[in-house]
Amino acid sequence: MPHDGAGSYSVRRLAAFDGVASKQIASGANNQHRLDRLGNHYLKRAVHTVAMVQARLKSGPGRVYYLKKIDEGKPHREALRCLKRQLIKVIWRMLRADAHQRESVALAA
Repeated sequence: MPHDGAGSYSVRRLAAFDGVASKQIASGANNQHRLDRLGNHYLKRAVHTVAMVQARLKSGPGRVYYLKKIDEGKPHREALRCLKRQLIKVIWRMLRADAHQRESVALAA
């Protein structure tokens, strides 16, 4: 799992590791964002597959979120990137909960 220099993990670092965190590419009046092509290929593929399934389902929270982004005027790719970012946040919360559970078990032993 990505680790920041302060000794704690960061959801932003995990998103960057997955390639869904955008980088600002600014030059003068031009202010654009570009996705980082680096990161873990296997994690990217897994999150992409989950996002595509969520977006294609007829109902569910992923589909609702995807359609909300489409209604906001975002194109398909941008709405899918936003959904991937939300999935990364869910994965992050699951990893944090697991880490806290392991710490409590270790302290109890």
